[in-house]
Amino acid sequence: MRIALLLISLLMVISLQAQNTKPNASFSISGNEVCVNSCISVSDRSTGEISRWEWFFQGGNPEVSDSRDPGMICYKTPGKYKIFLTVTDNSGNSDLDSAIVSVGFYTPALISVEPMQGQAPLNVQISTTAPAGQCTWYIEGSSYSGMSGLSHIFQQDGNFDICLVTTNPFGCKDSACVDVHVWSQLLQDTSFLVVPNVFTPNNDLQNDIFRTTSSNIVEWDSRIYNRWGQQVFSSNAPDIMWDGMWNGNPCDDGVYVYIIKAIGSDGKIYDISGTLTLFR
Repeated sequence: MRIALLLISLLMVISLQAQNTKPNASFSISGNEVCVNSCISVSDRSTGEISRWEWFFQGGNPEVSDSRDPGMICYKTPGKYKIFLTVTDNSGNSDLDSAIVSVGFYTPALISVEPMQGQAPLNVQISTTAPAGQCTWYIEGSSYSGMSGLSHIFQQDGNFDICLVTTNPFGCKDSACVDVHVWSQLLQDTSFLVVPNVFTPNNDLQNDIFRTTSSNIVEWDSRIYNRWGQQVFSSNAPDIMWDGMWNGNPCDDGVYVYIIKAIGSDGKIYDISGTLTLFR
């Protein structure tokens, strides 16, 4: 009888030990809310005698991993994505844990300024399509938050940046600046050239045309190319502007490259290249 009780106790201990060594899936991530084109770190926290780890990262890069700690997982597209971890021991016992990651897209910092040049004192009207609560403006050393539009008077001559930083609820940021040229009466014969970095040809009568701002330009050549290197626009005069069309069709949203070569009446040579964003 005593031996039988000892055997039963021994079997119970062995059974409890076997249960304690069964895998229990668990992991931690550096954040459940991230910005597009950002990464998170993933670390295993599982317990038990585990022989195999199987990760699946929906919408992530990499998408799968068999490492215990897969490291950094990156996301390029906004949305809600699941992470799955399956752990297995040598006996075939397995367990599953999961989590959800929300990937947010930044709010484009699109700036409209009218006028972009003029004689001091110059009163300019500034606006954006971004929600007011996501906007912070930086003008002449001062910052202004919570406004999608404002006005500002430049009292002195010179070139001034109007900058906008947008921050969405995920903390994702975007920024852009527009240059404003202000001259005094004595400088009004000086040539200048200002190129915007964004336009929105959506027929709302606001910023529908890619328009440079210039004065006293005597020679001009401008060209615009898409991301495949195809020329979508050219002009031999600064007052000929691009409406976002190519061969009678609207161009896709995206980033385009411009090259401008010009000469001012004061002899100044302009050789400018950069990118502009088309956003309908």
